[in-house]
Amino acid sequence: MLDSQASNSREILANYPRLLTENYFIVASSALLWYDFTLTLATEYRRIWQREFSGATLVYFSMRYIAVIERIVLVIKAFVLNTNVSLPMFLQGPLVTCDDRCGGIAHVDDALVFMNYAAFSAFVCLRVYGVCSRNWKPILVVLPLTLVGPILGLYEAAHYVNVHAGPPCGCVYIYDISPSVTSNGIGGLSWIFSEATR
Repeated sequence: MLDSQASNSREILANYPRLLTENYFIVASSALLWYDFTLTLATEYRRIWQREFSGATLVYFSMRYIAVIERIVLVIKAFVLNTNVSLPMFLQGPLVTCDDRCGGIAHVDDALVFMNYAAFSAFVCLRVYGVCSRNWKPILVVLPLTLVGPILGLYEAAHYVNVHAGPPCGCVYIYDISPSVTSNGIGGLSWIFSEATR
């Protein structure tokens, strides 16, 4: 156990600049999303809330509000504090901990991301159905493509351990995905892309 914690600490220390940059981008992109959300709220009220409720309204609300809530959880995850860890302690040795707060926050974030994927899939399928004059056959192609993201996300969620890395990194993932899987997966995707663009 102590050996894996030391290994995790070394991995986090090696990636510290990247983790810090990721947190800055999380905050910046979240601020832009929330700013856009507040700018369009009055228009949304006039055009969406005052209309009759339908399935399309449900899809719209799901896509819009789940994304906003997910970003709140993501910012919390990026900056959650572990009161048992201080920065000087973090830099000195193995102290990466599997914090229940990090695990809970990460699972909530994963669930919100998958809900957003489902809303996006429903939106795309409804859009294709409408654009194709209510012909359901193109959905047979589009639906599996919209499910690639959630399937890869489920695989990823099954292969990480959420640990608390100390301030200012917050909760981070330590992956246990085999290098052969990632190299074969990337190689396979590269081959498919090269064949499709010929």
